[in-house]
Amino acid sequence: MSVLFIILLALVLLAYVAAPLALPRQADPLPDERDPLLPEREEEKGALFRDLQRAAERDPSEAALLALGDAYWRNGDAESAERAYLRAAEVLEPVPAQAYQRLGLLALQQDMNAALAYLERAREADPTDPDTLYTLAEVYFAQAQPERALETLEAYLALPEGASDETARARLATMTSLAPLLRRATDEPSEANLLALADAYWDASERERAADLYLRVLAINPHSGTALARLGQMLFLGGQTTEAAEVLARARELGAADADALLFLGNALFSLERYEEAIEAWQAHLERVGPQEAGRVPDLIASAQARLAGAAEGPERVGIGAGAGASTAIGAAGETLFAAHCATCHGVQGRGVQGQGGSGPTLAGSARARNEANVADAVRYGRGMMPGFGARLSEDELAAIVGYVLELGALEGEAQRP
Repeated sequence: MSVLFIILLALVLLAYVAAPLALPRQADPLPDERDPLLPEREEEKGALFRDLQRAAERDPSEAALLALGDAYWRNGDAESAERAYLRAAEVLEPVPAQAYQRLGLLALQQDMNAALAYLERAREADPTDPDTLYTLAEVYFAQAQPERALETLEAYLALPEGASDETARARLATMTSLAPLLRRATDEPSEANLLALADAYWDASERERAADLYLRVLAINPHSGTALARLGQMLFLGGQTTEAAEVLARARELGAADADALLFLGNALFSLERYEEAIEAWQAHLERVGPQEAGRVPDLIASAQARLAGAAEGPERVGIGAGAGASTAIGAAGETLFAAHCATCHGVQGRGVQGQGGSGPTLAGSARARNEANVADAVRYGRGMMPGFGARLSEDELAAIVGYVLELGALEGEAQRP
């Protein structure tokens, strides 16, 4: 595998391995575009912004500038919010911690170093803000500063808001276990050290960080089967089905395709309508995991066999499967796509991520997550600072995520967050 291929692989992955660590979400339902009152509401919103802008111009006080920035923030206008908070940082003395914190969160999408500087200033201005501490700890860790990350997260846990946060305590344990590997990979970025750290991130479900490290491994050794297997899975989750099939097949040739890689290889081959190869890959997966862990795979195989026999019914392409076994395939696709694009903020099983400033709300058992129109709009167009996926995912993938979120919303007995 050539260096050129690795460069192309990096470009393909770039769109989704650089996801922000923590951004606020606006959880209120979107207004129905068919609502006859919508134009009136939009006019009221415009009047509110004009009033806030005039107030900030007449009296650029802390209250006026933060009110303007917060209004843009809640409305999802990141560019205007940034301008308002920057103005607050320029004209106010001392600068409010909230202005620095919001600038740091906005900078996460573009410049990690700038985000770190803003968040450090926010902590200096308010050393006990829980959202700042939690996010700053994550940024430190992403910047290969484990000692500062651990100290900052411990400071968060020492606060009343953090004392009962079991998710943060588990995160501290994860960071503590990863810290020695991170130090070694930083001090000596050899193939072995980078691969060990990447595998640890992967096992901790931090797939984006792992993907970046696997790319670095491939730059050293283009024949690293483990790196290829993991990146092949990421490619599939990113919608690069053809590339995923090629990379996963190469990993299998190198003897590095584990059960998960074989499952994804089957998914990719099925999507490419290479049904015989998909069946063979899925059967190899079943041989690795055994009948107790078969999950939806037998239904996927049945769907592929039906296609080969010409007996498939229903839509031609749905998620990663169609026809016989389509509902099972849709569920499998929705779960994997949710894990790739949504779990960072909403939790792996939609149960939320406690302790992060503005992290996504709990979906499991949520009435909002049972409203199909609301979910579909949020997934396609975004909500507040939540990005929309309409331009990044196919119609089938969007439908799969929506279906999975509706399943989460139907769960009973889950704690709901406001």
